[in-house]
Amino acid sequence: MKKILSILTVLVLLLALAVPAAAARNDAFAAEILRLTNAERASRGLPPLNGTNSNLNNAAQRRAQEIATHFSHTRPNGTNWGTVLTQFNVPAFSFAGENLARSAATPVQAMQVWMDSPGHRGNILGSFTHIGIGVHRVGNTYHWVQLLINDGTAPVEDGPTFFQQVLYWLTWPFRVFIDFWQLITGLIG
Repeated sequence: MKKILSILTVLVLLLALAVPAAAARNDAFAAEILRLTNAERASRGLPPLNGTNSNLNNAAQRRAQEIATHFSHTRPNGTNWGTVLTQFNVPAFSFAGENLARSAATPVQAMQVWMDSPGHRGNILGSFTHIGIGVHRVGNTYHWVQLLINDGTAPVEDGPTFFQQVLYWLTWPFRVFIDFWQLITGLIG
């Protein structure tokens, strides 16, 4: 009986050490995503995103947990991803965007996936002022989320021209195929 209690005690201690280590790794990864995002913006003369809003970061972390079971911009409960902003009392904003990624093993790889996708890159380089970052690991798979908002203090760029809108919709099937292909090769590779 003492041997069983000793083994259980060791297991509990190992678990107690593993949980903070995983949280620290996720925090370090989130900080690196923020740094890389702002480096991409700086390289194009854009102002940095503020990553200090705890409500926005908590919302992004929730989305990272959700996409581990339901990889979609729709939440597992069937609502739009943006409802997480209300749920976590994110302060008033003009507009918002969401970037998702999974299977990338490092922040650099997650950023590469986003920067290779026109829509995700558009969010990263868009007229946003704040960012929340979530990182969640299940087994060997990381789930990455960027929630971006404009709090109304940054000017909004002119919208796309009619030609740009038509081109966007004409290339949509190709972009979906590329995103799907990247997902499949990421799972295999």
